[in-house]
Order: sequence, then structure tokens, then C-alpha cells
Amino acid sequence: MIAYFLMHRGPSPNFLSKTCYTAIVKGLPAAAAEVKTDDIGDETLKNNIKNLSQATDESRYEEAVDALMDAIQVAGLVPLSMKIDNKEDLANALTRFVVLDKAAIVYDR
Repeated sequence: MIAYFLMHRGPSPNFLSKTCYTAIVKGLPAAAAEVKTDDIGDETLKNNIKNLSQATDESRYEEAVDALMDAIQVAGLVPLSMKIDNKEDLANALTRFVVLDKAAIVYDR
């Protein structure tokens, strides 16, 4: 059933996110342009990334980075996390890592 939808570019089944559907049909580069924080299924992680991108001062930024440090380390983004000026790039890179990059091997099959 999924194969039919994918092959005929029909409406995606309702259990796939738009980003997941795009990754399967068009590939990861196309999906990377569409990835959003709301695509993250883990509510705690999603909220922590939102807090990171909304940090307005150094103190809140450091709190947000501390809450995300495990994910930041796994994604190899520690250097990006050193400055508050990089908060948007860090939030986008973490979102892409969580939604797409961790599952890249699955999409490639």
C-alpha cells in the first residue's frame, strides 16, 4: 500500500510526516529543506530545541545548551554551541540531525 502511494505520487498515508514522505520520495537533500522542529516526535527534545532558538541572553542560552548537551555531542555540534550567535544554526543542525541524519541509513534503503 505504501509502495503504491509512493510510486504514483499519491497522497501520503496519514501516518507519515511531510518531511518523512519527502525523504522517501525525493531523498534527504530535498527533505532537509523542509525539516522543522515540529517534526521531532520527542516532546522534551523538541521543547529544548525551541528554548535554544528562543534564548535571548547568555544565561538562557547556556541552560538550553546544557539541556541538549548529549544530543549536541552525538551530532558533533559542540564547536557550534560555543557562541550564542550560532543559536539558530545550532537549532537547525540539531533538528536536521534528530529528524533526518539519525535515520539516514533507513531512508537510504
